[in-house]
Amino acid sequence: MITKCPMDSPSQMTSSAAARISDWSRLRVELLWAYEGVILPRNISLPRDIEPGIPVYFIRKGSLTIETESGQLEVGAGSWVVITQKLLCRDFALDSDIISIRFVLSRPDGRSFFDSGMPKIFQDQDHPELKRNSDDLLTSVKRTTPAAYVSLWKEWSDLGGFLLIQENFFAWLRCLTAICEKVDAGLDSLETIDERTQRALRFLDSEKLTTNLREATIAEAAGLSVSQLNRLFIKGLGETPKQYWDRRKLNAAISLLSSSVTPIKLLANDLGFTSQNYFARWFRAQTKLSPREYREKFSQEWRRYD
Repeated sequence: MITKCPMDSPSQMTSSAAARISDWSRLRVELLWAYEGVILPRNISLPRDIEPGIPVYFIRKGSLTIETESGQLEVGAGSWVVITQKLLCRDFALDSDIISIRFVLSRPDGRSFFDSGMPKIFQDQDHPELKRNSDDLLTSVKRTTPAAYVSLWKEWSDLGGFLLIQENFFAWLRCLTAICEKVDAGLDSLETIDERTQRALRFLDSEKLTTNLREATIAEAAGLSVSQLNRLFIKGLGETPKQYWDRRKLNAAISLLSSSVTPIKLLANDLGFTSQNYFARWFRAQTKLSPREYREKFSQEWRRYD
């Protein structure tokens, strides 16, 4: 059952911006995990946050102290907090009981749709609809993949279970964004992407990562010259086609390193690199870490929830 958000009716819904459906379809939207329960003692403190996505906490019992790029905040029981900036430090009170949902909502250029303003804090009593939607989401996740608080990437599901989670996730996300806009109009606008750039993006997204792409090939697929292609990409996305392609490869590499035990040599081959050393140099240039170092750090962070 999907819980309806009271702000769903056209007369009550507000939006900080409107864009074409084709532009909205370029957003990356993904649920990473949904968890509820008591925080174990070894997981009380988090000195840094290296996982992808936006963490959202509901404090059912206890309290949370967070430090972000804008400073330190205290969050008490009955409060929701949406971490819109890099989480530098996080400390829960002992025996805190929480709901934790992490998701990705990002533009085609990789920027989060929640990348402006302070972390958003609001009271459950003012917006009880979000808790009801959260309960629906958690129920669908537990029914389909009970270990999702570790990582949805690693879990198995049939199509029906996946669609049930997505249905409840989108209902929850629609409710969350409506509340955030009502609280402080804090969602950024979405820039319109040129039709020719969209053709190039569709081509880039459809190509296998093992493909050795040349800018001339991408430009031809979009009906552009190489100079036009680069100009339109930089104008619309703030990056070149090569940077977009590298970011797509990096996202795939991060997912594989953090959610699988595939040997790095095979992983490099699957991503189209001619050697493990070449992949390691490229990955370090992107993240300041080697693939092995990233895998070790990330797996240690996931084990907080084991």
